[in-house]
Amino acid sequence: ALSGAATVALVCALASTLGGGRFAQALAGVAFLVAPAYLRMHNMLHVPSFEPLLWTSAVIAFAWTLRWESPRGFIVVGIAMGIALLDKPTAALLGLGIAIGLVATRARGFLRTPWPWLGGAVALAVWSPALAWQAANGWPTAGFVAHIDESVLQHIPAWAFAGGQILYLHPFSFPIWATGLVWLCRAREAERFRALAATWIVPAAVLIATGAKSYYLAPAYPVVLAAGGVAIERALSGARARAVVIAGLALGGVVLSPAGLPVLPLADYPGFLRTVTGGATRIEELHEVLGDYFDMTGWESLAHHVERVVDGIRESDPDATIGIFASNYGEASALRVFTPELPPARSGHMTYHLWGPGETDPDIEVVVGFERGLGSWCEDATLAAVHEGPFAAAPAARVPIRVCRRPQPPLRARWDEVRRGF
Repeated sequence: ALSGAATVALVCALASTLGGGRFAQALAGVAFLVAPAYLRMHNMLHVPSFEPLLWTSAVIAFAWTLRWESPRGFIVVGIAMGIALLDKPTAALLGLGIAIGLVATRARGFLRTPWPWLGGAVALAVWSPALAWQAANGWPTAGFVAHIDESVLQHIPAWAFAGGQILYLHPFSFPIWATGLVWLCRAREAERFRALAATWIVPAAVLIATGAKSYYLAPAYPVVLAAGGVAIERALSGARARAVVIAGLALGGVVLSPAGLPVLPLADYPGFLRTVTGGATRIEELHEVLGDYFDMTGWESLAHHVERVVDGIRESDPDATIGIFASNYGEASALRVFTPELPPARSGHMTYHLWGPGETDPDIEVVVGFERGLGSWCEDATLAAVHEGPFAAAPAARVPIRVCRRPQPPLRARWDEVRRGF
């Protein structure tokens, strides 16, 4: 929420930097505030929560550099870009947009000075610890991206990505950001800011060409929302008309807010989203919107179900040492949070693998998840329970809980084998 509030302030400041007055700043800020994409991003603590803030920080530093024709500003751009890259490597698309914007517009004159090059070096230096870690650990992010591209992104058609831009940014905001993009590209008074257009166009072109989820482009919109506020302010001079525009946008935001905030009963969401998306009928088609909400359910009951299994083992075999191995970080985290008295859950899933396998080799492993079983690692395994969650689409909806006696080899001996980057 704090990241989102700071981004709203930056969007308003960006509109001011582009020459906008109070109406332009208010229109851009409200347009950002009502977008379901940003409501969702800033309702949870995860990597995308900070993308709009960090991208907009770099863009506003770039805008200041262009406005005041001060090449030293590229050092600030580089610092902001480096931090954005630490948050998520897709910020490289923004860097590519800045570079192409410099080459393709009159701002190319900056390239004859050392400052853009120094700014790029600063960004790389700030990013370098993450690159070093990736190299030392087998480039796990690259493996994750390859997996998600093959399993998800290649199956998202370009029309779905394009349609998602209208829904996720709010249909009422479409005229604002579209007008802003045209203004940056064509308006005479925007000529000195022309390079900013590439910070939206380049990421959009790459994501459309390679396949992406709709929200991947969300961090690029603040600049075109700010520019749209300026352009519409120039065209709309009446105070009453301006008030109607702001009020209509705010009201539309309230109507569509359930698409970005968990304000409805979860069971009602499929019907709501089928209405606003034009009649998608299967829950699978709505997963990108509903997935995070379903992900919030079932974890505490799963943890206590595992606890009951462990208690049963302790009653029947009080001398045995017990470990818990979970198939993903969600299960492992839920167990650590809701049942801290149990042995700490381990998992090889993504960066949870870094917590390690523990310092002992338990006699019995309680294995959570793994629909396909355990293979040769544990031939003496019994299915102790199956946890049934409240919603079929939730990750914790149906989770097998197995008891593995005398695992061979012990988990510590095969810890590198169970590492899974996706």
